[in-house]
Amino acid sequence: MGSEYTSLLYYCEARWLSRSKVLQRVFELKEEIAIFLTDNNRDEANLFYDTKFLVKLAYLVDIFQRLSTLNKSMQRPQIHAFVQKDKVTAFMRKLELWIISLKNNNFDMFPTFKITCLEDEIEESKVLINKHLTSLREQFSFYFKDLDMSKYEWIRNPFVIEKYADFGLTTAEQEMIIDLSSDSTLKQMFQHENNIVTFWLRVKDEFPTLTNKALEILLPFVTSYLCETGFSAVAVLKTKYRSCLKIEKELRTAISSMIPRFDKICAEKQAHPSH
Repeated sequence: MGSEYTSLLYYCEARWLSRSKVLQRVFELKEEIAIFLTDNNRDEANLFYDTKFLVKLAYLVDIFQRLSTLNKSMQRPQIHAFVQKDKVTAFMRKLELWIISLKNNNFDMFPTFKITCLEDEIEESKVLINKHLTSLREQFSFYFKDLDMSKYEWIRNPFVIEKYADFGLTTAEQEMIIDLSSDSTLKQMFQHENNIVTFWLRVKDEFPTLTNKALEILLPFVTSYLCETGFSAVAVLKTKYRSCLKIEKELRTAISSMIPRFDKICAEKQAHPSH
């Protein structure tokens, strides 16, 4: 039909990051979908001719895109609790901003909705969106009610903290931090290290107690990054041209962060000379 896309996207419950793209694809193909459903005598075709339904769909496209952006920003390697706290806090503040902007008839934060909604549907849509944003804010406040990471600031930067007693550490642990923060070599290492997890792992042999306590806070994270990475690798490996049932070794290689030493591997292989 001359469309930019030739097919719809599908998703399963395990790949929830795809939902934003699915909604966007459905909205962009709304006219083609309406014709297809009409030709097949499906009642759902009426929805794609209903302006109120399309306005709701446009809002879903925008809000899911925002949620997907938040999710993807928390789905990278080496993500720890401090990064996630900052991301979630920023999104909750954005929700507050969107609610205020909505009351002032400012829809810049939802571009798809802005170009779809008609003048006579704005007030009704504002009530619906305001209700949803308020509910979303309450859900975030419920699930992330304890975002105070100030008691773990010694983990984020042990070289700028002076009063360690405020962090619930024992006297022995406070003495360890004093030794650590007084080491100019470690301070220089910390300044050049881009990731605090890597820093604490490097000082584990010298400060095992502090490192173990820091890793207990840094390592737990709510993410499906490894799961999503595995799904993507499987999608590439298992094609119609390569339908091997057992792909454990290939999958392990595909998702590994280690760089193969090809020179060493090739050097250990004997070349087959020509006869």
